Amino acid sequence: MRTCLRLLYDEGAEFLVPDEAPPYNKNQTPDEGMMLYHEFRKLRIFVRGGGYDNLNQTKRESLFIGLLEDVCESDADMLCKMITRQKIKGLTKTTVEEAFPRIFIDPIKLS
Repeated sequence: MRTCLRLLYDEGAEFLVPDEAPPYNKNQTPDEGMMLYHEFRKLRIFVRGGGYDNLNQTKRESLFIGLLEDVCESDADMLCKMITRQKIKGLTKTTVEEAFPRIFIDPIKLS
């Protein structure tokens, strides 16, 4: 959750996918909140400096759509908010910093 908040609220984080939600088939399978946890390491593919900066852009976008289709609908919505920079209603950057004091100082951890 910490890294997701960092990617959502850190203006320095640069995504390597288009800044609009792609068309994808929403996963209707009930999820117990663990799929994004298991797929978390894939986020590095979509962020500059994650080790995949030279990946073919079409492949990267295809992997992103696959990730959205694998996770539950609410997690996919959050991932779309991350790339479109839509903040979570009622949650400010200041509140995130208060909850995680070094969140914008420490390096982004995507592993």
